[in-house]
Amino acid sequence: SAALRLAEAGQKTLLMASGQSALHFSSGSIDLLESKGDPRAALPAFMAANPEHPYNKVGLTHIAASLDDLQRHCAAQG
Repeated sequence: SAALRLAEAGQKTLLMASGQSALHFSSGSIDLLESKGDPRAALPAFMAANPEHPYNKVGLTHIAASLDDLQRHCAAQG
């Protein structure tokens, strides 16, 4: 995602990988939060119960913006 955003911003981008990633087993999946319905609705309670979780460092606004961006990219790819 970071390489894609940098490339869109006109930055020269090189993405390197080594070994086999989890994408081999779960391509197309996004692990946000296991919950019934929209996981975004469960995020505030999860974050309050887990103050040291990285989601708290990122913040709800950035998580929502990242998901919106991902949905835009997926829609563009059909």
